Amino acid sequence: MTSIGFNRSSINDLMSIVDDNKESINEMQYIRICNAVKFLHDKTYEPIESKNWSSHPLSLTVNRWERKVRKIERYIEYAKPMNNSVKNIHRQKIIEEIYPNILIDWRGVRNGVIKMKQWDITKFVDKMINEHVIDMHGFKERCYNYMIEECDNNVRLLSIDLEVAKNKLEDARHELRIAIENNF
Repeated sequence: MTSIGFNRSSINDLMSIVDDNKESINEMQYIRICNAVKFLHDKTYEPIESKNWSSHPLSLTVNRWERKVRKIERYIEYAKPMNNSVKNIHRQKIIEEIYPNILIDWRGVRNGVIKMKQWDITKFVDKMINEHVIDMHGFKERCYNYMIEECDNNVRLLSIDLEVAKNKLEDARHELRIAIENNF
């Protein structure tokens, strides 16, 4: 026995057969069969994917928003604290808080501010620890807190973007569904 799926058009064909042969069955059987067909009709739906909608101009909009949503979801996953580590930018903030006359920058000295290059940060942190300006545990904890704060802020902003993109995607899907139901 072969198994073939069915859709609403199959159910409509079945109802037509039942209607054509209603004189050969009694009224109670006819009502039961009609109720069964109605049940199948109500439980069966045709998703957009089952129809040929890829040629519709709105499908490009739907695809674009689907890609955008997936991209933002990846960004959010990457921005979470568990996927990040303390970076030089976090160390830089602490150094600049302690020594306001130091600017960690790739450019030259500006307005009398001492220039420090990115690769000098580790040496400078070691010097601050050796001179007891900061303790190692406190420095690491502050760096970690900056990293967590930055990650939380990024996730919050990306979540807002994700909600906007999901709303736009739903709008585009709705417009496409209406266009397909109206046969383009």
